Amino acid sequence: MVDVFSQGLQPWHDFFTLMGSSAAALLGLLFVSASIHLDALTGDAQALAHETFNQFFLLLLLAAVCLVPGLTPSMFGVALLLLGVLGTSTQIRRRLRRRRLGFPHPWRRDLFPILAYLLLAVTAGALWISGAPVMAAVFAASLLLISQATQNAWEMLVYLGNGSRASA
Repeated sequence: MVDVFSQGLQPWHDFFTLMGSSAAALLGLLFVSASIHLDALTGDAQALAHETFNQFFLLLLLAAVCLVPGLTPSMFGVALLLLGVLGTSTQIRRRLRRRRLGFPHPWRRDLFPILAYLLLAVTAGALWISGAPVMAAVFAASLLLISQATQNAWEMLVYLGNGSRASA
């Protein structure tokens, strides 16, 4: 069973290498941009930076899990479930906090990450039932996370750039 599982993961090696490398690079750039504008990183921009950090970081963890040599189906399933539950709970907590504070927030900032995290959790269940990796769902979750995190990062940079020009 592990051989079939490993064979199912192998074609995805390059994709997850790319996802992990991209997430790590963009996470580093997020640190740099946030540190440059640290004084302006308040309110909605700070909440957006936290969300973006979480999405890139969970994508980095997901890619790392997918690249673990000798990964067993049960290890993969537990990792996907943990990432899905961690991501969902973090996203819900942030959404409730933003709502309480009254920050404007486009629906896609919540929908895309929640879909990604739920896909990971459901994929863990499908993996335990079938024993075969359901990589199409992991692929979709990865694309949802990287696209939303990149969009968040761009919006944060535009917000911070507009704020620094207004104060100059």
